[in-house]
Amino acid sequence: MNYRSLIFCLLSAVFIMSSGCAIESLHADDNDVIESLVIASSSVEEDTPDVVVPTPTPAPQPQEYRASLFMTGDALIHGSIWLDSMTSSGYDFSDKVERIAQVASKYDLRYYNQETIIGGDERGPSGYPQFNTPSQWGDAMYDAGFNLVSTATNHCLDQGASGIENSLRYWAGKEGVVTAGTYLTKEDQEAIVVHEINGITYAFFSWTYGMNGLSAPIDRPYMVNCYAGREQEMLDQVAKADKMCDVVIIAMHWGTEYSMSVNDEQHDLARKLSDAGADIIIGNHPHVIEPMEWINGKTICFYAMGNMISAQSGEENLVAVMAGLDIVKTVTGEVIDVKIENVRADLLWTTYRRISSDLVDNVKVYPFNELTDDILWNHEEIYKKYLAILQSLDDSIAIGGV
Repeated sequence: MNYRSLIFCLLSAVFIMSSGCAIESLHADDNDVIESLVIASSSVEEDTPDVVVPTPTPAPQPQEYRASLFMTGDALIHGSIWLDSMTSSGYDFSDKVERIAQVASKYDLRYYNQETIIGGDERGPSGYPQFNTPSQWGDAMYDAGFNLVSTATNHCLDQGASGIENSLRYWAGKEGVVTAGTYLTKEDQEAIVVHEINGITYAFFSWTYGMNGLSAPIDRPYMVNCYAGREQEMLDQVAKADKMCDVVIIAMHWGTEYSMSVNDEQHDLARKLSDAGADIIIGNHPHVIEPMEWINGKTICFYAMGNMISAQSGEENLVAVMAGLDIVKTVTGEVIDVKIENVRADLLWTTYRRISSDLVDNVKVYPFNELTDDILWNHEEIYKKYLAILQSLDDSIAIGGV
């Protein structure tokens, strides 16, 4: 019963009790009772607090962060390439890579493998079998915007420990460049360095199967990430990084030279790396391309990107892969989701003019879609031939659009 109903009932009772008497004869006490009841009712209504309806907490809105990654293969700088790049003041390699630089320019991260070490200009350049690449090659790649460089290769000890020291000093002077695979200290080798691009964190590693029979100094085994006998260390490094950052990228120097098929070790290691937390596996070393595939539905693996540039003579040695992808991070409240999206790949061709059995000139790297028959006769059929190899394990990955 509400207060107004209560008052009505009380008034009615008073009226009944005083029936038979004229209204004018109501006692003053009765009037006082009625007045008190009305005042009390008014006071109760005034003191009753308003009911507060809580405002619903709005659902958190997702925030999206994106970064793009470009990848290509080995920089195998034979003597013909640096001879073809000589100037009056040194070397200029920029024209060799201007087309690939243009393609890569729209990407946030740009990766390639420095197969032949930049071991110190004071030693003079050298070619096969123990390479030393002029620092001006690195300058050209830096000017082209490449900022992820793997240095753990079978040629990384071609100039000894001092060559690695020179290499790392060189790259340390290039602002924004991240290298992995060779180190000056044990602390550097063991550190899990978390980098950031566009709000996305990542770790970058590089490991090689070996160094052509050479070894790091016995008191400095940490100088080269060689996974032979250290496989678990490599997997543990990846697993630790997976807990610390959004994306783990690893460059693997593996496989069988000049084979366009994935060997058992590559197949098994790729799955172990995926299970450990690797998101992107970039393979090199065979000097030819090998297939690409998704592993466990989450790890994209390029088994071998081929020679991005070289003066090797076989048709298969002059074809390379270039690839792109997007890293997408979505944050909704405390929930973080990271995906690799829009993976696509295409092919490159290194063209040159052979002037002798061991010398070439006019070396230049082209995307296949820029080739003509004047540059490479029958290029369309050659393109189809190597695309079939690239897609032989997984044809779900897009071709073109890199």
